[in-house]
Amino acid sequence: MFHDASAEIVRSVAYPYRVEVAKLYLNESEVWRQSIGLSEHTIGNQAALAHNNDADVYVVGTTSEDLFDENAGEKDAFLIKYAGRSGDVVWSRQIGTNATDRGLNVIVDHFGNAVITGTTTGVMNATDKNTTDSVLEGADSFVASYSTQGDLKWIRQFGTGNSDASTYSVSNSNGDVLVYGYTKIDSTNWGVLYSKFDENGNQIFQGKVY
Repeated sequence: MFHDASAEIVRSVAYPYRVEVAKLYLNESEVWRQSIGLSEHTIGNQAALAHNNDADVYVVGTTSEDLFDENAGEKDAFLIKYAGRSGDVVWSRQIGTNATDRGLNVIVDHFGNAVITGTTTGVMNATDKNTTDSVLEGADSFVASYSTQGDLKWIRQFGTGNSDASTYSVSNSNGDVLVYGYTKIDSTNWGVLYSKFDENGNQIFQGKVY
Protein backbone atom coordinates (compact mmCIF):
# COMPACT_ATOMS: atom_id res chain seq x y z
CA MET A 1 0.00 0.00 0.00
CA PHE A 2 1.34 3.43 -0.88
CA HIS A 3 2.28 5.54 2.13
CA ASP A 4 1.21 9.20 1.76
CA ALA A 5 4.24 11.05 3.09
CA SER A 6 2.68 14.41 2.15
CA ALA A 7 0.04 13.90 4.84
CA GLU A 8 2.61 13.86 7.66
CA ILE A 9 4.80 16.39 9.46
CA VAL A 10 7.55 16.16 12.07
CA ARG A 11 8.11 18.25 15.16
CA SER A 12 11.01 18.39 17.59
CA VAL A 13 10.75 20.09 20.98
CA ALA A 14 13.72 20.69 23.28
CA TYR A 15 13.33 20.23 27.02
CA PRO A 16 16.06 20.37 29.68
CA TYR A 17 18.33 17.35 29.09
CA ARG A 18 16.18 15.74 26.41
CA VAL A 19 14.46 16.23 23.06
CA GLU A 20 11.03 14.96 22.09
CA VAL A 21 10.63 14.04 18.41
CA ALA A 22 7.11 13.38 17.13
CA LYS A 23 5.78 12.42 13.73
CA LEU A 24 2.25 13.67 13.20
CA TYR A 25 -0.53 13.44 10.68
CA LEU A 26 -1.78 16.78 9.44
CA ASN A 27 -4.74 16.49 11.81
CA GLU A 28 -2.17 16.53 14.69
CA SER A 29 -2.71 12.87 15.69
CA GLU A 30 0.58 11.11 16.43
CA VAL A 31 2.18 8.44 14.27
CA TRP A 32 4.97 7.94 16.83
CA ARG A 33 7.07 9.77 19.44
CA GLN A 34 10.67 9.33 20.54
CA SER A 35 12.85 10.89 23.24
CA ILE A 36 16.54 11.77 22.91
CA GLY A 37 18.91 12.58 25.76
CA LEU A 38 20.39 11.10 28.91
CA SER A 39 21.69 13.20 31.79
CA GLU A 40 23.50 16.14 30.23
CA HIS A 41 22.39 18.92 27.92
CA THR A 42 21.01 17.77 24.58
CA ILE A 43 19.19 20.03 22.12
CA GLY A 44 17.33 19.04 18.96
CA ASN A 45 17.44 21.94 16.53
CA GLN A 46 15.79 20.74 13.34
CA ALA A 47 13.83 17.84 11.87
CA ALA A 48 13.24 16.91 8.22
CA LEU A 49 11.16 14.39 6.27
CA ALA A 50 12.78 12.27 3.55
CA HIS A 51 11.27 12.24 0.08
CA ASN A 52 10.37 8.55 0.05
CA ASN A 53 7.22 6.49 0.54
CA ASP A 54 8.03 5.82 4.19
CA ALA A 55 8.80 9.50 4.93
CA ASP A 56 11.80 8.69 7.12
CA VAL A 57 12.69 11.35 9.67
CA TYR A 58 16.06 13.03 10.27
CA VAL A 59 16.85 15.05 13.39
CA VAL A 60 19.95 17.17 13.98
CA GLY A 61 21.06 18.76 17.22
CA THR A 62 23.76 19.35 19.80
CA THR A 63 24.84 17.31 22.81
CA SER A 64 27.48 17.42 25.54
CA GLU A 65 27.00 13.76 26.44
CA ASP A 66 28.07 10.40 25.02
CA LEU A 67 24.83 10.11 23.11
CA PHE A 68 25.87 7.59 20.45
CA ASP A 69 29.66 7.72 20.55
CA GLU A 70 32.17 9.14 23.01
CA ASN A 71 31.88 12.92 23.11
CA ALA A 72 34.82 14.39 21.24
CA GLY A 73 35.03 17.66 23.15
CA GLU A 74 32.82 20.24 24.79
CA LYS A 75 29.76 19.78 22.56
CA ASP A 76 29.13 17.57 19.51
CA ALA A 77 26.64 17.75 16.69
CA PHE A 78 24.43 14.70 16.13
CA LEU A 79 22.26 13.30 13.34
CA ILE A 80 19.62 10.60 13.76
CA LYS A 81 17.59 8.77 11.13
CA TYR A 82 14.24 7.30 12.22
CA ALA A 83 12.19 4.80 10.23
CA GLY A 84 9.17 6.68 8.96
CA ARG A 85 6.55 4.07 9.78
CA SER A 86 7.77 2.74 13.15
CA GLY A 87 9.92 5.50 14.62
CA ASP A 88 12.77 3.06 15.23
CA VAL A 89 16.30 4.44 15.02
CA VAL A 90 17.83 3.33 11.71
CA TRP A 91 21.23 4.87 12.40
CA SER A 92 22.81 7.73 14.35
CA ARG A 93 25.98 9.77 14.04
CA GLN A 94 27.80 11.97 16.55
CA ILE A 95 30.01 14.55 14.86
CA GLY A 96 32.57 16.57 16.75
CA THR A 97 36.00 17.98 17.41
CA ASN A 98 37.82 18.60 20.69
CA ALA A 99 36.05 21.96 20.89
CA THR A 100 32.40 23.05 20.50
CA ASP A 101 30.33 21.82 17.55
CA ARG A 102 26.63 22.49 17.02
CA GLY A 103 24.24 20.87 14.55
CA LEU A 104 21.75 23.55 13.53
CA ASN A 105 19.90 22.43 10.40
CA VAL A 106 19.14 19.33 8.31
CA ILE A 107 17.53 18.88 4.90
CA VAL A 108 17.11 15.88 2.60
CA ASP A 109 18.37 16.53 -0.92
CA HIS A 110 17.03 15.30 -4.26
CA PHE A 111 19.04 12.06 -4.00
CA GLY A 112 17.97 11.24 -0.44
CA ASN A 113 21.16 12.39 1.27
CA ALA A 114 20.86 14.10 4.64
CA VAL A 115 22.69 17.43 4.53
CA ILE A 116 23.44 19.01 7.90
CA THR A 117 24.86 22.43 8.69
CA GLY A 118 26.16 24.02 11.85
CA THR A 119 29.08 25.74 13.51
CA THR A 120 32.39 24.62 15.03
CA THR A 121 35.21 26.17 17.02
CA GLY A 122 37.46 23.21 16.27
CA VAL A 123 38.81 21.42 13.20
CA MET A 124 36.52 18.98 11.40
CA ASN A 125 39.24 16.40 10.86
CA ALA A 126 37.72 12.97 10.25
CA THR A 127 39.59 10.13 8.55
CA ASP A 128 37.40 10.32 5.44
CA LYS A 129 39.45 11.54 2.46
CA ASN A 130 36.70 14.00 1.56
CA THR A 131 36.93 15.81 4.89
CA THR A 132 38.56 19.23 5.20
CA ASP A 133 40.94 19.95 8.06
CA SER A 134 41.43 23.71 7.89
CA VAL A 135 40.31 26.22 10.49
CA LEU A 136 39.93 29.96 10.05
CA GLU A 137 39.33 32.14 13.11
CA GLY A 138 36.70 32.06 15.82
CA ALA A 139 33.76 29.80 15.00
CA ASP A 140 33.48 28.41 11.46
CA SER A 141 30.50 27.13 9.51
CA PHE A 142 30.35 23.52 8.40
CA VAL A 143 28.21 21.45 6.06
CA ALA A 144 28.20 17.65 5.78
CA SER A 145 26.40 15.15 3.55
CA TYR A 146 25.39 11.65 4.68
CA SER A 147 23.99 8.92 2.45
CA THR A 148 20.69 7.19 3.19
CA GLN A 149 22.80 4.38 4.77
CA GLY A 150 24.52 6.85 7.11
CA ASP A 151 27.88 6.96 5.33
CA LEU A 152 29.71 10.29 5.43
CA LYS A 153 30.04 11.46 1.83
CA TRP A 154 31.84 14.72 2.55
CA ILE A 155 32.18 17.49 5.10
CA ARG A 156 33.35 21.05 4.55
CA GLN A 157 34.45 23.74 6.96
CA PHE A 158 34.36 27.34 5.76
CA GLY A 159 33.93 30.91 6.93
CA THR A 160 35.52 34.30 7.32
CA GLY A 161 38.04 35.71 9.76
CA ASN A 162 35.29 36.17 12.34
CA SER A 163 32.62 34.00 14.00
CA ASP A 164 30.34 32.20 11.53
CA ALA A 165 27.48 29.69 11.62
CA SER A 166 25.34 27.98 8.97
CA THR A 167 21.72 27.86 10.06
CA TYR A 168 19.76 27.08 6.87
CA SER A 169 20.23 25.29 3.56
CA VAL A 170 18.34 24.40 0.37
CA SER A 171 19.14 22.02 -2.47
CA ASN A 172 18.21 21.67 -6.13
CA SER A 173 17.59 18.71 -8.45
CA ASN A 174 21.31 18.53 -9.32
CA GLY A 175 22.24 17.95 -5.71
CA ASP A 176 23.77 21.40 -5.27
CA VAL A 177 23.39 22.82 -1.78
CA LEU A 178 23.09 26.51 -0.92
CA VAL A 179 24.06 27.12 2.68
CA TYR A 180 23.49 30.37 4.51
CA GLY A 181 23.73 31.72 8.01
CA TYR A 182 25.41 34.56 9.84
CA THR A 183 28.87 36.08 10.22
CA LYS A 184 30.12 38.55 12.79
CA ILE A 185 31.14 41.94 11.41
CA ASP A 186 32.27 43.63 14.63
CA SER A 187 31.39 43.62 18.33
CA THR A 188 27.80 44.76 17.69
CA ASN A 189 26.93 43.95 14.07
CA TRP A 190 26.24 40.76 12.11
CA GLY A 191 25.86 39.96 8.41
CA VAL A 192 24.78 37.05 6.21
CA LEU A 193 27.29 34.40 5.09
CA TYR A 194 26.35 32.15 2.16
CA SER A 195 28.06 29.43 0.14
CA LYS A 196 27.15 26.93 -2.57
CA PHE A 197 28.48 23.37 -2.89
CA ASP A 198 27.94 20.76 -5.59
CA GLU A 199 26.83 17.17 -4.88
CA ASN A 200 30.46 16.11 -4.31
CA GLY A 201 31.17 18.86 -1.80
CA ASN A 202 33.12 21.13 -4.13
CA GLN A 203 32.61 24.75 -3.19
CA ILE A 204 31.17 26.74 -6.09
CA PHE A 205 31.15 30.16 -4.45
CA GLN A 206 31.09 31.95 -1.12
CA GLY A 207 29.95 35.44 -0.23
CA LYS A 208 28.68 37.69 2.53
CA VAL A 209 26.19 40.52 2.84
CA TYR A 210 26.58 43.28 5.42
